[in-house]
This record gives sequence, C-alpha cells and structure tokens, in this order.
Amino acid sequence: LVAGDVLNTADSMTMIPGLHEPKKFFTDDPETNRRSLKRLGELEPKLVLVGHGPPYRDTKKFVEFCESV
Repeated sequence: LVAGDVLNTADSMTMIPGLHEPKKFFTDDPETNRRSLKRLGELEPKLVLVGHGPPYRDTKKFVEFCESV
C-alpha cells in the first residue's frame, strides 16, 4: 500500500519510529485524513509505504492504529 502522507512511520519532529498521524499543521483536514486511515486499515496491507518514514510491515499494528484514530 502506498499511503503517501496520510500517516508517518516515524514522528515527523523526533524521527522516533512508530505509527503517527501527521501533525495538525501539516494537514488541512485532519478529520478527512482520519477517515482515510480507517479505510486503509480495512485493506490489511502486508507492506505500507509512506512519504515520511521507513516501510512498515506489521499488518496487525497498522490495522489497530487505523481503527484507533
């Protein structure tokens, strides 16, 4: 899944690894972004590629993160 900027796999300020929503000042419409995340989680991808951060391969944690936003 090429997720682009809908999420980061490292904090955009500290670069600490993990799943993160983009900071509010990087997102024009956080609610739309969250709806997109929920839909992407339903795909249960084996690999997630983002615009900022390393590739992500933990499907279970990705789905849980997307459901939690």
